[in-house]
Amino acid sequence: MGLCNLPYVEEIIRSRKRICDWYDELLDLSLIRKPRIPAATQYNYAYYPVLFQSEESLLKVKQKLNEEEIYPRRYFYPSLCHLPYVTHQFREVSDNYAKRVACLPLYPDLRYGDVQRIAHIINLNLL
Repeated sequence: MGLCNLPYVEEIIRSRKRICDWYDELLDLSLIRKPRIPAATQYNYAYYPVLFQSEESLLKVKQKLNEEEIYPRRYFYPSLCHLPYVTHQFREVSDNYAKRVACLPLYPDLRYGDVQRIAHIINLNLL
Protein backbone atom coordinates (compact mmCIF):
# COMPACT_ATOMS: atom_id res chain seq x y z
CA MET A 1 0.00 0.00 0.00
CA GLY A 2 2.86 2.33 0.81
CA LEU A 3 4.36 1.87 -2.65
CA CYS A 4 0.99 2.62 -4.25
CA ASN A 5 0.78 5.91 -2.35
CA LEU A 6 4.41 6.90 -2.81
CA PRO A 7 3.78 9.00 -5.95
CA TYR A 8 1.21 11.03 -3.97
CA VAL A 9 3.17 11.56 -0.73
CA GLU A 10 3.97 15.22 -1.33
CA GLU A 11 0.34 16.00 -2.16
CA ILE A 12 -0.88 14.06 0.89
CA ILE A 13 1.54 15.90 3.18
CA ARG A 14 0.45 19.28 1.74
CA SER A 15 -3.21 18.41 2.33
CA ARG A 16 -2.54 17.25 5.88
CA LYS A 17 -0.50 20.39 6.62
CA ARG A 18 -3.37 22.56 5.36
CA ILE A 19 -5.75 20.74 7.72
CA CYS A 20 -3.34 21.17 10.65
CA ASP A 21 -3.16 24.87 9.84
CA TRP A 22 -6.97 25.02 9.95
CA TYR A 23 -6.97 23.36 13.37
CA ASP A 24 -4.33 25.88 14.53
CA GLU A 25 -6.50 28.73 13.27
CA LEU A 26 -9.80 27.48 14.70
CA LEU A 27 -8.94 25.84 18.02
CA ASP A 28 -8.62 27.93 21.14
CA LEU A 29 -5.02 27.00 21.87
CA SER A 30 -5.24 28.74 25.23
CA LEU A 31 -7.47 25.84 26.38
CA ILE A 32 -5.37 22.99 25.00
CA ARG A 33 -1.75 22.52 24.06
CA LYS A 34 -0.11 20.90 21.10
CA PRO A 35 3.46 19.78 20.54
CA ARG A 36 5.90 22.28 19.12
CA ILE A 37 7.55 21.12 15.93
CA PRO A 38 11.18 22.29 15.75
CA ALA A 39 11.89 24.53 12.75
CA ALA A 40 14.51 22.18 11.29
CA THR A 41 12.07 19.24 11.29
CA GLN A 42 10.62 17.87 8.07
CA TYR A 43 7.26 17.05 9.62
CA ASN A 44 4.87 14.63 7.88
CA TYR A 45 1.64 15.80 9.57
CA ALA A 46 0.65 12.23 10.40
CA TYR A 47 -1.25 13.23 13.55
CA TYR A 48 -2.77 16.27 15.24
CA PRO A 49 -2.30 15.52 18.95
CA VAL A 50 -3.67 17.89 21.57
CA LEU A 51 -3.04 17.92 25.31
CA PHE A 52 -6.05 18.73 27.47
CA GLN A 53 -5.87 20.32 30.93
CA SER A 54 -7.26 17.17 32.55
CA GLU A 55 -8.49 13.70 31.71
CA GLU A 56 -11.98 14.86 32.64
CA SER A 57 -11.90 17.60 29.99
CA LEU A 58 -10.56 15.16 27.39
CA LEU A 59 -13.33 12.65 28.19
CA LYS A 60 -16.01 15.36 28.08
CA VAL A 61 -14.85 16.57 24.67
CA LYS A 62 -14.45 13.02 23.39
CA GLN A 63 -18.02 12.21 24.43
CA LYS A 64 -19.40 15.34 22.75
CA LEU A 65 -17.49 14.58 19.56
CA ASN A 66 -18.64 10.94 19.63
CA GLU A 67 -22.25 12.14 19.92
CA GLU A 68 -21.67 13.89 16.58
CA GLU A 69 -20.09 10.73 15.10
CA ILE A 70 -16.60 12.23 15.30
CA TYR A 71 -14.04 9.88 16.78
CA PRO A 72 -10.78 11.30 18.08
CA ARG A 73 -8.26 8.71 19.21
CA ARG A 74 -6.63 8.65 22.58
CA TYR A 75 -2.90 8.70 22.05
CA PHE A 76 -0.29 6.82 24.09
CA TYR A 77 -3.12 5.44 26.19
CA PRO A 78 -2.66 3.68 28.41
CA SER A 79 0.86 4.77 29.11
CA LEU A 80 3.42 2.36 27.71
CA CYS A 81 4.90 1.96 31.17
CA HIS A 82 1.95 -0.32 31.93
CA LEU A 83 3.19 -3.00 29.56
CA PRO A 84 3.95 -6.18 31.52
CA TYR A 85 7.63 -6.23 30.51
CA VAL A 86 8.32 -2.62 31.55
CA THR A 87 9.70 -2.70 35.06
CA HIS A 88 10.81 0.90 35.56
CA GLN A 89 8.54 2.39 38.21
CA PHE A 90 8.83 6.13 37.49
CA ARG A 91 5.56 6.76 35.65
CA GLU A 92 4.09 9.98 36.95
CA VAL A 93 4.89 12.04 33.86
CA SER A 94 3.93 9.43 31.27
CA ASP A 95 0.73 8.52 33.11
CA ASN A 96 -0.20 12.18 33.42
CA TYR A 97 0.27 12.90 29.72
CA ALA A 98 -1.24 9.62 28.51
CA LYS A 99 -4.49 10.45 30.28
CA ARG A 100 -4.75 13.87 28.61
CA VAL A 101 -3.68 13.39 24.97
CA ALA A 102 -5.96 12.78 22.01
CA CYS A 103 -5.41 12.91 18.27
CA LEU A 104 -8.01 14.79 16.29
CA PRO A 105 -9.30 13.46 12.97
CA LEU A 106 -6.78 14.12 10.22
CA TYR A 107 -6.86 12.72 6.71
CA PRO A 108 -6.14 14.35 3.34
CA ASP A 109 -9.79 14.75 2.28
CA LEU A 110 -11.02 16.26 5.56
CA ARG A 111 -13.03 19.35 4.65
CA TYR A 112 -12.74 22.80 6.18
CA GLY A 113 -16.37 22.68 7.35
CA ASP A 114 -15.68 19.46 9.24
CA VAL A 115 -12.62 20.98 10.92
CA GLN A 116 -14.74 24.01 11.85
CA ARG A 117 -17.35 21.72 13.42
CA ILE A 118 -14.72 19.74 15.35
CA ALA A 119 -13.03 22.91 16.62
CA HIS A 120 -16.37 24.44 17.60
CA ILE A 121 -17.34 21.39 19.66
CA ILE A 122 -13.94 21.35 21.39
CA ASN A 123 -13.87 25.08 22.09
CA LEU A 124 -17.46 25.10 23.35
CA ASN A 125 -16.91 22.20 25.74
CA LEU A 126 -13.69 23.54 27.26
CA LEU A 127 -15.08 26.89 28.42
